[in-house]
Amino acid sequence: MTAPVSSRVAAITGAGSGVGRATALRFAREGYSVLLCDRVSCDGVLEEIGSSGGRAEAIMIDLADARCGEMIVGQASKLFGGLDVLIHNAAIGTSGSVETVPDVDFERVLDVNLMAGIRLAREAVPIMRERGGGAILFTAALAGHRYVPNAVAYAVSKAALIHLTRCMAIDHGRDGIRTNCVTPGPINTPMLHEASAVYGIPVEAMRAGMPTGHIPEPDEIAATYAFLASPAARSINGQAIGMDGGMSVGFFSPKP
Repeated sequence: MTAPVSSRVAAITGAGSGVGRATALRFAREGYSVLLCDRVSCDGVLEEIGSSGGRAEAIMIDLADARCGEMIVGQASKLFGGLDVLIHNAAIGTSGSVETVPDVDFERVLDVNLMAGIRLAREAVPIMRERGGGAILFTAALAGHRYVPNAVAYAVSKAALIHLTRCMAIDHGRDGIRTNCVTPGPINTPMLHEASAVYGIPVEAMRAGMPTGHIPEPDEIAATYAFLASPAARSINGQAIGMDGGMSVGFFSPKP
């Protein structure tokens, strides 16, 4: 039997801003104890959660560290007694093709985007199994399905994350652990504007390329994560949930 929501625990990477911040605030509002994980300070998010009567702690960590899984999951267990929801949302990117991205940059992108998810899940699975189940959620990307110019390292890492989701869903479904990912296109976060500069794609061009003409807000992704972690989503497992306004459906002629 899983723990009641009032005693459930969520750990979220990239929780200092953007989707991670919105997700941390959403889970805290729903009664979870939340461990905020980021390479920068999460003091602002901690203050927001605390002022609303929620319960949260933070750990500052570089997800390229091979010990990140044991450090984060271990801290969740130490502070809150276990872990029920793991959300690996943090990501980085670098510009270039397979010809131009050096090994050191490619490896760092894979370490943060993919290997951190693997290392976190490796530590989380036995704890969730012991607690009767849980939810593991990854932020993948439309780039894991479709070509994005000048972004081979990022795209490859996200494609691998999507297939990791499928593999884990089958391997651990009978443990009561559901694994899903969300595959957004552009989201209105600081990373969007950084990516716009790195990859040379103006934000308005991204908006024009979305069939809905709408770039999702972080709260929309957070709401999807809250649903996927809930009992209402008990039959959703191994899925990549697109949140791209229909960009992944097929070719679309950009319109103003």
